[in-house]
Amino acid sequence: MHKIQADANSSFKTTMHALFSIPELLWIIFENLKPIDQRQCVSVCTLWSEVVLDLLWADVQDIKRLLNVLAPVQKKYSLEDDPRLRHQNATYIFDSPPDHTRWIRFQSKYCSRIRSIRHWDSQQISSLMDTLTSLHASSSTSPILPRLQTLYWCGPLETLGRATTFMHPDIRNFKTSVGWSLDPNLTELQSYVVTIPNRMPALTSLVLDGFAWPEYTEPIVQILQAFPCITRLDLPAFQDISPFLTCIAPSRRMQNLSFFSYLFFGHRVRGVVERISPASDNDDFDCLNSLRLVVSNYSGTVSFIQSHSLHSLNTLSLETRFAEYSVSVRVLLKALASSCPNLAKTTLISCYAMNVDALQDAYVDDRVVGFDDMRSILTCRKMSHFHFRHPLPVCLSDKDMEEIAMAWPDLEELELCPHPLVEIYPEDAPTVLSVFHLTHHCLKLHNLSLYLDTRLSRTPPLPTSPVTKHADLKLLNVGVSEMEPEDAPGIAKLLGQLCSADCLLVFPPLDETYDWELDEPIESVWDVVAKTFPQFSKVYKAHGGANLQDEDLQHEVEVITRAMDLEKFQSTGIVDVD
Repeated sequence: MHKIQADANSSFKTTMHALFSIPELLWIIFENLKPIDQRQCVSVCTLWSEVVLDLLWADVQDIKRLLNVLAPVQKKYSLEDDPRLRHQNATYIFDSPPDHTRWIRFQSKYCSRIRSIRHWDSQQISSLMDTLTSLHASSSTSPILPRLQTLYWCGPLETLGRATTFMHPDIRNFKTSVGWSLDPNLTELQSYVVTIPNRMPALTSLVLDGFAWPEYTEPIVQILQAFPCITRLDLPAFQDISPFLTCIAPSRRMQNLSFFSYLFFGHRVRGVVERISPASDNDDFDCLNSLRLVVSNYSGTVSFIQSHSLHSLNTLSLETRFAEYSVSVRVLLKALASSCPNLAKTTLISCYAMNVDALQDAYVDDRVVGFDDMRSILTCRKMSHFHFRHPLPVCLSDKDMEEIAMAWPDLEELELCPHPLVEIYPEDAPTVLSVFHLTHHCLKLHNLSLYLDTRLSRTPPLPTSPVTKHADLKLLNVGVSEMEPEDAPGIAKLLGQLCSADCLLVFPPLDETYDWELDEPIESVWDVVAKTFPQFSKVYKAHGGANLQDEDLQHEVEVITRAMDLEKFQSTGIVDVD
């Protein structure tokens, strides 16, 4: 790393290699170090100190941390009798007001390093911000954080005024909340219409979080009209998003678009998109790279997709609150295949908040998705991530899975309903042979989630493949796949041939059960398979594969198999132990 040279007086002088004087190289090195190691590099030399401090202060996720270098910050508790309320209502204040010397040091040493700053409502910092704003107003007219590019200010509408302390014309990314109050707050939101465009006219990314009150539509449209160059927009899932699409479409620069809502305690608190009016111009979203929607059903989305040429669309996330019929899935995937040929990352989530009892009585047969419903999407040859979740399991055979594997050679993640909510078992379900097809055709595959038919009587033998290369799975999620104890050793052997010993086997844990006669917990079949298949994997790897003519291999496999105590397995119910 460095050279040591002796001078005439036999003292030593250290000369650093020239490579470690290149700031760009140092940045790459330092950003891969742990924070404790980064801080130690500060004291090496002036150059290293500057690079490390730039790295450490580039993204400030706690404003208190930043203000603590201006002057020590302390937590002031309220005088409530209830200890919980004292903590909940605590505020942060300066231990002593910062003087002019501290302010000059703060400006010269830290302010120009910060590129991103984030504030969350849980940080009670009103006193700190008032002091900071006052110091800045009395000493300078330039931005307090002149190189700030990203400002996240998430809190009540009335706190936006404090965020203006950090706003300046060069900010490109802004995220804030339009409010979580149970009633729309139009008065406060109107301040956004003036403040955001005037203070940050060069914004290219705008994220507004909160409740999707219909009354908020017009003020937000007014904000968007001030930003013709915006490339990213994240909004709550308003029932009608047509006004927003009409506003942003003429710019033809939108790259990332999201209308999303979250689930809290099983309830969607901000609604879903119910209306998407297709535009007349087929090329107004030709730069769109990513689209994320929460919708009531697929029909409106299909109309939007069919009326646009989305050739640049790479990533799609679509969630619906309706348990879509198989024909709706087929129509959607056909529209995607036609309008989005370069689609690479797709997530389709259907009705995970729906009442399961209601679903069981709701025409189940018409909702089971099969390969014919999915076939059209295979023309999107660049697919690398495909996640499909539905309340019912998909109906796919091993032959279907082989066709999927051959159509998507760049596949890295595949999820096909490993956790159906209703116990309806399809006529065709993939076996371990499907894992073989996917790992041998999709060499980049690392995450696989499937509902498997684990019956050995229905599992074809694995081909003796001349191909030596195959995917190295990092995770295999078998979801709620059931398995009988007598099939467990065979499945463990097959997984040992297909997965490395480091592969994580994921399955739902059993409810806590305990066998008092054995004085130990009862394990599920999958628990024991997860412990055993890595042993098979190591043996097969050591012998160069599953060679049936290798007597030493067969002996080692037999030893592992005999060690599997089948009487302790548990499948759907508890296995009686005599």
